[in-house]
Amino acid sequence: MAGPRSILSTCLAVLLALSGGGCFYSLDVEGKQCTPGSTEHACPAGYSCVPAADGGTGVCLSGPVDSGPDSGTCIEGEKACKADDPLVVLECSGGTWRENPCPANNYCFFTGPSGDEVDCLPDCTSSSDCGRDGYFCNDTSHHCEERGDCSPPGARRCVFSGYEAVETCDEDSRQWVEQRCESSQYCHERYTTCLPKCSSDTDCANLPDAQNPEPNSCNLADGKCLFVDLCSGDGDCGAEHRCVGGACVSEPAQEVDGTGPVDIDCYKPSYAVPADNGTAGECILEGYVTNLIGSGLRHTGDTIGMTVEVHAAASALAGDLESPLATVVAVDNGGVGFYHLETSVATRQELAFRVRGNGTYKDTVTFGHYLRADDCDGGGGTVQVDVPALTAQLYNNYCSQSAVIYNPNKGMLLAR
Repeated sequence: MAGPRSILSTCLAVLLALSGGGCFYSLDVEGKQCTPGSTEHACPAGYSCVPAADGGTGVCLSGPVDSGPDSGTCIEGEKACKADDPLVVLECSGGTWRENPCPANNYCFFTGPSGDEVDCLPDCTSSSDCGRDGYFCNDTSHHCEERGDCSPPGARRCVFSGYEAVETCDEDSRQWVEQRCESSQYCHERYTTCLPKCSSDTDCANLPDAQNPEPNSCNLADGKCLFVDLCSGDGDCGAEHRCVGGACVSEPAQEVDGTGPVDIDCYKPSYAVPADNGTAGECILEGYVTNLIGSGLRHTGDTIGMTVEVHAAASALAGDLESPLATVVAVDNGGVGFYHLETSVATRQELAFRVRGNGTYKDTVTFGHYLRADDCDGGGGTVQVDVPALTAQLYNNYCSQSAVIYNPNKGMLLAR
């Protein structure tokens, strides 16, 4: 297609050659024919090719043209807000959505409490300016926006998304408002607040719950204070928990292995231990030396180097802890304490495990493990038994806060 400059040149040449002749050309391309979506017969810069009613051709219109909310034919004079720009009102003109910028300190919003009519309205200063249910005034943009669905207002929760933060359900916007914890802090899930990371149990002694202070222990693996669930009776514990030895522990779960009765049957007086049909006469024991926290166990590097002893339960109950069946020192296994006996232990007997105290931990003896021959067969001659150690500080917490009367010369019995 010949450009305007070449056409004008042709006209001038004709005027020079022919007296009395004339050439007329309009520089306004508004309404000129174009081909939508093609470089052939395209509109010049500053114009948009809008499809005509026949769908095959189009006309050039000045300025940017938006496809509108439904990209379809619009009703003359109809207005809509532009989805990605609240400072623009779309108005239907000639069957096409045209963009009209709002004046300063105005934005596109509904003009009434109901209906779809919109126009440029002044920025809001409070949610009452919105005049429409389900909307609030955003303090940053000063635009009315749709409320979220968090509930109840004022609720708090911890979030973990590569960082830790506290989110609060804002009463006005009903959206979760985030307060990110500093890198030296963590979000305590019970108190839902950012706290400094701990390095010892002492750091966990004064947490924010002043009305219901509860003992916590420092998890050195992540520097977080963990709740120690102490109690003086079952009434102090939550649902599906009972108070045992001054600590709230979970009720045994009813789990079915597919062939036998539910595991909870072992708590009934009529329960009989299933027959041991294994062939192994001796077995190697190994496992993690863990930190006992409340009713749970935590892998820790604190127990590396601690001595683990395996005793016949009957001997230990009789007070004989001088003749262990096997003794070994816990080693470093991936940064945590782990023991592996070099001496095998006879199967089909009740065992007691002792972890010797070292100042940080108390001397801890765990009963209740029956070494089955069939377990040893299934483990290829090795059975894993994790053994706990109780910190001296947690021991003191139990004794001083759980209303348990104890003899410090004899220690304390925790039952589960």
